[in-house]
Amino acid sequence: MVERVKLLGLILGILFGVTGALVFDAEDLAWTVVVEGDYQSMLDVDWIPGDVSRIVVCEKRGFVWLIIDGVRQSKPFLDISSEVVNFGARGLTACMVDADFENYPYFYVSYTDNRQKETSDSGTKGGIVARYKLSDDLTQAIDPVIVMGTKAPPASGCSDGDVAVQDIICMEDRSHNMGGLAMSPDGKIFIGVGDASSVATFNERQIRAQQLWYKTGKVHCITRTGLSCPGSPFIYENDRTTNRAKVWNLGVRNPFRIGYDPVYDIPLIANVGQATWESIWPGFPGLNFGWPCTEAQRTNLKASLYPICTEIAEGKIEIHPDRTFWDIHHDLGAAATGVVRLSSKEWPAELRNKIAVADYTNNWIKLIEVDRDGIIGSHIDFASEVGGPVQLKQGPDGWLYAVSILTQQVIRIEHRVNTDPPRVVRTIPPVRFKGAELTTDVSVMFSKKIDFSLVDGESVRITERSTGSEIHADYEWEPATNTVVARLHSHLDPNTDYDLVVSGIRDTGGRDLWRTFESTFKTANGFSLQLSDLDWISSSNGTPDYPEPFRDVQFPTFAVDVPPLMIRGQIFKSGIAMYARGEVEVAVPDGCTRFQAYTGVDDVVTLLDAKGVHFIVGSKSKDGAVSELYRDTVPRKRIDPPAYIDVDVTGAASVVLTTERAPQGGRGTSIVTWGSPKFRCGDYDDDKAQVVWVRPTGRINREDSIRVRFSEAMDIASTMDATQLLLPVALGGYIIGFSTRFSPDQRTMTITPTEPLAPDTSYTLTIDTTATDVSGNSLLNAFTRRVQTLAEEPSGETFELVDLLPEEIRPSSRMEVSGREILVQAPVEVDYIVPGNCGELSVTLASTEGEVRVTIKDPEENTICASELVAASTRETLSCNIQTHSRITMVITGGGNGVIRTSTMNCAVGSMLPRCEFGERLSTRFQVGDVVRLSAQCYDYKGALIPKDDLFWIVSLIHCQTICHRHEELTVGGVSEVEYEVEDHGDYFFLEIEVFAESDGRRGVSTMKIRPLTASVTVTSMPPGITVSSDSLSGPSPLRSITVVGSYFSINAVKKEDNRKFLFWDDDMELGPNRFLQFTNVGPRTYNAVYEDF
Repeated sequence: MVERVKLLGLILGILFGVTGALVFDAEDLAWTVVVEGDYQSMLDVDWIPGDVSRIVVCEKRGFVWLIIDGVRQSKPFLDISSEVVNFGARGLTACMVDADFENYPYFYVSYTDNRQKETSDSGTKGGIVARYKLSDDLTQAIDPVIVMGTKAPPASGCSDGDVAVQDIICMEDRSHNMGGLAMSPDGKIFIGVGDASSVATFNERQIRAQQLWYKTGKVHCITRTGLSCPGSPFIYENDRTTNRAKVWNLGVRNPFRIGYDPVYDIPLIANVGQATWESIWPGFPGLNFGWPCTEAQRTNLKASLYPICTEIAEGKIEIHPDRTFWDIHHDLGAAATGVVRLSSKEWPAELRNKIAVADYTNNWIKLIEVDRDGIIGSHIDFASEVGGPVQLKQGPDGWLYAVSILTQQVIRIEHRVNTDPPRVVRTIPPVRFKGAELTTDVSVMFSKKIDFSLVDGESVRITERSTGSEIHADYEWEPATNTVVARLHSHLDPNTDYDLVVSGIRDTGGRDLWRTFESTFKTANGFSLQLSDLDWISSSNGTPDYPEPFRDVQFPTFAVDVPPLMIRGQIFKSGIAMYARGEVEVAVPDGCTRFQAYTGVDDVVTLLDAKGVHFIVGSKSKDGAVSELYRDTVPRKRIDPPAYIDVDVTGAASVVLTTERAPQGGRGTSIVTWGSPKFRCGDYDDDKAQVVWVRPTGRINREDSIRVRFSEAMDIASTMDATQLLLPVALGGYIIGFSTRFSPDQRTMTITPTEPLAPDTSYTLTIDTTATDVSGNSLLNAFTRRVQTLAEEPSGETFELVDLLPEEIRPSSRMEVSGREILVQAPVEVDYIVPGNCGELSVTLASTEGEVRVTIKDPEENTICASELVAASTRETLSCNIQTHSRITMVITGGGNGVIRTSTMNCAVGSMLPRCEFGERLSTRFQVGDVVRLSAQCYDYKGALIPKDDLFWIVSLIHCQTICHRHEELTVGGVSEVEYEVEDHGDYFFLEIEVFAESDGRRGVSTMKIRPLTASVTVTSMPPGITVSSDSLSGPSPLRSITVVGSYFSINAVKKEDNRKFLFWDDDMELGPNRFLQFTNVGPRTYNAVYEDF
């Protein structure tokens, strides 16, 4: 068994948790890679027979492997690759072992099959759920029985009503085919089936998710024999054989994963959404989750014309999208691909019975706590960088297992008690800080959870240094950050030194503090007052639902009862929540001269392209005169980061905080946050922080950390959020992951990339002005620095030219290999393929007769390096740099004879792996409907051509909405040329081509990306700001999207909004609000919807 263990402390995001959220000790979690190796599109995992040492791994292509004690058995556990359609979203998507294996030694698989031979792999196909027995030695799945999908669909499709009522899982599109499998202890089998519909267009196929006689767009419940489950919610006349009798839930789009919930005895459904929402649904029997008429709890404009959706909108048909455990906005995740309840007694109490959710696109696992009505509080980050998780299961040992399709691994995540002693890792005010405010609280962050019952005035002792007098406080515990906060009973004295001593603390396991911690700080003469703590003169709110603004929390949402104040992921513990138009007036306390706050549209707003909100700060003088101190020059939108406001309120009797909707801004756009609004008073620290230096200077090594020194002690949370390390735009402009740590005085930030940087590459380090110092002053100026890595000479593997097979010798009779030497007779030219990434080539040429010279050239016959003429009985060593060259030619001239004594190439690790060169048939651009023709020749490190039988191709479609995710479209082996017909996939997408080659037990991969021809689409309205959509994007007009040439797509305008109704499109007055289009050429298009008041 592979035992590569990695503590998750750095990748578990608990540092700045949400108040009221789940909390745990990150250092008590660890993961172990239990399966890895040569797998292809690993999708699911289970155990036989409930034995953690016997793991079954299922591949999308139809192979199932048995791993015993970490060793994969040579013969597949099950091979149905000849029966599985492995194309796009199609394939073997789920497998499981019977929950009562002792009495029913069965194994189940769910896949798209190829019984229908008259159609292509992208055409109409069927789905199968099959049950297998196990051989006596438990190493083979045998004797299949189809328990659902016993019949194949007709090639013509399934619109015929007679077809719909048969046991046919009809898949007329390659997207959203077979989904997850789960089983209850009493034998109920829950089967997820997607809507089998295109992501690009809307038609009757999506509507089938609302029709009980079709199997698509449902979660079904059957027994081991294929009958409907007892108590089926849609059974009719007690007939358990019909399609409708087997429906458990309907109105789902893509129930890619299903987990059994032992708490409520229901399936947990991970539904992959379309434009905006992913959903985790509780599969209580009979619930209709609304697709395609709704997505989560939002009306889907594209489906609004269908009669059944009209009936739903009018309340004639009941749906239950509000019966959700968690709706996930695409800002957070875009592909819900795993769900499981952590029910094992192995989990500590704070984690037990929480639900784990995986997102493939953003590589995370998060935890939620739920009751029958939905999520309690907020989610908490559990693990990140999981590598494309596509399944979560709780193993026989009670721990969580994740299947990573990107790394082809099965990972076990478990709870292990951290035996390290607790340490103080950070304090506020920081160590030796000068200029602390008189109203400051004192906080102490620990490395792990501590026994809070030991915290009192003796264990966390604050004293005035000159007198030794104790500063009394009430102590609070913030579990999300392992922090003790001392709320002081009175203000500190100005210009005074204080001591902080922490001792006598133990962790929850009884381990003593590593050592007594001591720190000092000094006050200045300033103080701050939070507006949410003060009495307000008056207030109003822009919604009758909540007449007054909220203090310190946001207004309730359909998913969270008490959401935090949050702007683009930054949480504010204090502040004001307000609907525009809203207003708060508060008196300016004596001695206060400045007002400061962060402002923005709160993250509870879901409409990304909102018109936005204006923030205004006004003042009133003692005689009642009103003046405007601050107004946004442009409205704040949902996509904008927090904006920092700092205004002078000297002489004002009161300040008035106002928010106003921008013109045509809708109600949904107007929920805002004033984050940490406060008055700065007295002789406070108003020096803005600056970056003093960055180290190292000059070029850095790939694995170097980057240190940034500030002029002031920095607020850690805001500084981390404000910092980015970016790859150059030419290479993708991606954000590079990194961890940070701060020096005890919080003036030095150390940035450590999570992976080594690329050699000889320029990165950009940015820190924007949302970074503040501990006194709340923003960074003076946004900081940008180019970070250049050193070029690296390839090293780690060496080759001799004598090890390589010449591609061509001209003339062939003038070169001969003798042992480890090469005999040459001038003139002769020898072509070589360079193995991988090689740098220095050192050639020693000796003359045995006459004069000879060696020259190394590139394929264009440019000289890379050349020796002098070597006289008889002498030798010369030539060194030259062949890095960046994939082929070289050794040219021997001079008329004599010679011998190459040595010819050493220094190459990078991995240069012995096979590599491929794409042929001239490789297309460079495509549009929908094109046939992309691909060819490659692959070589081992010696330059020998690898037979096509040892090649394997994967063509992936990278589908991009707000973020990108991958779909494997074509997998084929044993060929050197393939063809792929580009079908319509909706939105923007591109292709990634991978060719795997094997030789002598080594496997290499070569990759190429192919971009599409595109057209831009802009949907406008008159007046502006009306809600419109273009393909999967929606928001107020004008709305712009990019589509691939040849795609069918839709644009939509809402029928009625804000006392306005749709009239016509100004380019075609006969068309209704929903339009279907196709572009055959590149270029921009604009469509304008016209409205009138009513």
